[in-house]
Amino acid sequence: MSLVAWSEDLTIGVAAVDADHRKLFSLVNYLYDSMIAGKETPVIDEFIDSLIIYTKQHFEREESLFEETSYPDRLAHRQEHDALIAQITEAHKRYKSDASATQLLEMIGFLNKWMIEHIRKSDKKYAPHLKERGIS
Repeated sequence: MSLVAWSEDLTIGVAAVDADHRKLFSLVNYLYDSMIAGKETPVIDEFIDSLIIYTKQHFEREESLFEETSYPDRLAHRQEHDALIAQITEAHKRYKSDASATQLLEMIGFLNKWMIEHIRKSDKKYAPHLKERGIS
């Protein structure tokens, strides 16, 4: 059962980034499905670690494109990335200390909202810049 739905309005037109975004949505859905299926805390904990690692890799790919193309707002965008990593790392710590469904649902809800807002507001801003430089 999908909790976080990908929709075409989230496509920015940069294939590698769009693929990463779809993967992030599917990872958050898998996390939700694992919780609903009653997976044990260590399994969910390990999966959250994997989600954080993939998120960092995605951000590194985006930031590499920013550097390569001299994207003017790259520092502000990177600050958004850094803030998210700090927030999900903190949420993960809270989950580790209180492995409750409430903690997990809060994290999933936060990630869902953050991803949608970030893609619509921040990622769509840099897409024209990358496309003008031949990255699509």
